[in-house]
Amino acid sequence: ERRKFTLVTHPLQINFKDSKRPYPYKLQVKKFSVSGLYDRDQIVFRLSDFEIKDDRWNIWADRPSKMVTDVIQEYLGKVNLFTGISQEYLDARPDYVLTGTVRAIERFDSGDLWYAHLSVSWKLIDARTNELFWADDFDRRDPVFQQDMSYTVETMSQILRGEVEKAIRNLDWKFANKWRQETGIELLEREKKANNLN
Repeated sequence: ERRKFTLVTHPLQINFKDSKRPYPYKLQVKKFSVSGLYDRDQIVFRLSDFEIKDDRWNIWADRPSKMVTDVIQEYLGKVNLFTGISQEYLDARPDYVLTGTVRAIERFDSGDLWYAHLSVSWKLIDARTNELFWADDFDRRDPVFQQDMSYTVETMSQILRGEVEKAIRNLDWKFANKWRQETGIELLEREKKANNLN
C-alpha cells in the first residue's frame, strides 16, 4: 500500500520588539519552481551524486512546487507579516512578489545513513519598482536517524521551518527600518551598521 507524505508547518518563534507587523502591503507568493526531477509524485532517493531512484511506495500528497509554496504562504500568514497574502491577485496589484526555486527535495540514502536534503533560493521583489528587496538561499542536508520515510519528511519540515523563521526575522527587520525611514525615525542600530559597511 502506498504511503502519502506532505510537509507541515510548526510553531515559529519570532520575537522582535521593534516589529510593526502587519506591514501595509499586499504580497503575492508565486508558485515556487521545481525541476522536473523533483516536481512529481515520487519521493526522490539519491544514492550518490550520479544515481537516483524512485520509491513507488512513498509518494508526495501534492507536487513539491505546490506543497512548498503553500507551506511558505501559511507561515507568512500565521505571523501576520503583511496585511494581504495571496498566490493570485486578479483585481489588484501586489506591492511585493515572493518567488523561489527548489533546487533539491530528496532523501540521501547511503545504506546505513540517511539525510533529508532541501535546497531553496528565494527572493522578494518590489512590484512597483521591480527592484530586489531581499534574497536568500539555503542548501541543507540534515541527518535522519530512522529509516522510515516519515522521519525524513519531518526533518524536511523542520529544515523549512528554521529557514522560514530566519527569513521572516530578516524581512521583519528590513520592513521595520523601511517604516522608520518613511516616518523619519532613526534606523535600528544593526541596520545603520550594515548601511555604513556598504
